[in-house]
Amino acid sequence: MKRLLSILFVIVIPIFCMIGNIMQIEVTTQEVVLQQYVGCEMVQEISTIERIMNYEPTEEERLFAYKVAYAEAGLEDELGKILVINTAINNMRERGFENLIQEFTARGRYSTVINGEVYLIYRNKQGDRIEKLITDDMISQEIKDAVEEAFLKDYSEELLKQEAERLGITDSKYYEGGTLYFCNPKAISSEKANNRKYIKVLLIHGNHVFYRYWNKSEDDL
Repeated sequence: MKRLLSILFVIVIPIFCMIGNIMQIEVTTQEVVLQQYVGCEMVQEISTIERIMNYEPTEEERLFAYKVAYAEAGLEDELGKILVINTAINNMRERGFENLIQEFTARGRYSTVINGEVYLIYRNKQGDRIEKLITDDMISQEIKDAVEEAFLKDYSEELLKQEAERLGITDSKYYEGGTLYFCNPKAISSEKANNRKYIKVLLIHGNHVFYRYWNKSEDDL
């Protein structure tokens, strides 16, 4: 009996270890994919320090922002949704747009915005691209609350600054004014991902990478 138990111990324990390793790989795969950019740390929670945003949208802007938050970050947590809208407002102000509608619809910046309407875009089990028009009744209170928080406060500037400080970077161009860009590394082409490989200071949260200053070559590092 003792010999049998010893044999089982030798066989079973490595199997459990193997299963544990596989589970760990599955959990960290997304993080590894995202960290291939600059190896920065994942942002886990809302910063306790925020920049006052105080953006007062029209009702049309508000409803449009709800839909964009749903389309771009519907599966993200509160901070993920806030950062998407923070980025939109920062970019609107940086580019001199009059309102968020111009930001969302200009230059094809948002693939989920087509001909002035917002779509939920995904692939079904057969791999077909599905475009589903987002209507007001699809917006949850959770999304509305996150967007309203983004109108009031910008969390991205402080988070970028913290990341810059962690990397020993003092140049304020990397964080002052908050994030201007974001992307999902798993949803863009390898060419677009390669174009972003020199970015020095960025935030990683959920499925998205956020940044302000885009280092586009080794000469710009």
